[in-house]
Amino acid sequence: MGAGGVANPFGVLEDPIKDVVLAAVAGLFYGFRVVRISVFRDVGELRVSVFLKPSSQSSSLSAWDVLEAEERIAGSLGIRVELAHARIGVSEDGLLVLHYSFRSPDIAPLRGWER
Repeated sequence: MGAGGVANPFGVLEDPIKDVVLAAVAGLFYGFRVVRISVFRDVGELRVSVFLKPSSQSSSLSAWDVLEAEERIAGSLGIRVELAHARIGVSEDGLLVLHYSFRSPDIAPLRGWER
């Protein structure tokens, strides 16, 4: 439970990268609310998925915003990116999903935070 007895849907205690990603994309996706972030990392690879819920039926997202988020995430993490790409999809529960993949020698598997 987080402050005030509210559960933290982002799970920043599972992986501190989630907190950095949330701060990097905060306010960027106007008309959307970040509802979940998932992170997978391995040697030299980081995959981040940001799940967004539109605040209205007319909410839209530009390709520029998707690319800007990619740059913000990499910059906030301070990694040297050798290769990056983004994909957009829709989850089974109707959320917009932005998938980001980064290849970098600066990325290592998560150690000491496993639960």
